[in-house]
Amino acid sequence: MLETYFMEPPRIKEVRKAKGITQTALAKAMGVSPGYLSMLESGQKALTPRRLLACATALDVNPSDLAPPHDAILDPTSGSDHFFLTVMDTFRNLSPANQEKLLSYGEFLLRSKQAATEDEE
Repeated sequence: MLETYFMEPPRIKEVRKAKGITQTALAKAMGVSPGYLSMLESGQKALTPRRLLACATALDVNPSDLAPPHDAILDPTSGSDHFFLTVMDTFRNLSPANQEKLLSYGEFLLRSKQAATEDEE
């Protein structure tokens, strides 16, 4: 599996604080300890695609909103979108049943977000 190397930590802390969510609350929503979340926020622990999805879901943002700016990602493949490749590589390594579950969940989230947007209008 490809690995993502960040020169800067992911934007979890920035987004969490902007949304007014405590570290303890986000850690609970993600199913991790506050200490582990602290290490993710500081870049001491690698943010796996699975944790990225859990964090983005808990913060109600797109996973790409949590990635550092594109120029902060070290790209060993020179010029390709390494973050996207990492996510796609992870997806391809899932079983067909888990791929289907993930796609269904993504569609559910999109429909829920669209319904919420329509309700606001």
